[in-house]
Amino acid sequence: MSDRYAPSPEDRFTFGLWTVGNPGRDPFGPAVRPTQDPCD
Repeated sequence: MSDRYAPSPEDRFTFGLWTVGNPGRDPFGPAVRPTQDPCD
């Protein structure tokens, strides 16, 4: 019996452009890296 939640080569995972432009800011402090344009 195969695990229905196991990833397969047909699965497509993406992080999206929001991860590129995310400056790492949270409620506890300022941004930890400079903002980067996703098109660069």
